[in-house]
Amino acid sequence: MDERGVVPRFEFGFGLSYTTFTYSSISISLSGTTYHVSFTVANSGPLAGTEIPQLYLGYPPSAAEPKKVLRGFDEVPLGVGESKTVTMLLDQRSMR
Repeated sequence: MDERGVVPRFEFGFGLSYTTFTYSSISISLSGTTYHVSFTVANSGPLAGTEIPQLYLGYPPSAAEPKKVLRGFDEVPLGVGESKTVTMLLDQRSMR
């Protein structure tokens, strides 16, 4: 879709929410051959809700892959004012 300039109406996992979320403290570390991508998700809105953070990898044009490829996602239920640290793993297979 990216290479054809098509803009989707709704992104993956789209859903109506009556609250808002913020992301912070993003870090990437390497342990052996696995990358650990960690960040904090906080419910900054007035109601409880569930956020679905998504992890995409971008490849150079020479890789003959789409510009962005979904490599991870999680479901994070949060109460008002609550925050959680999320860690997603990227192993060698998911980096190919």
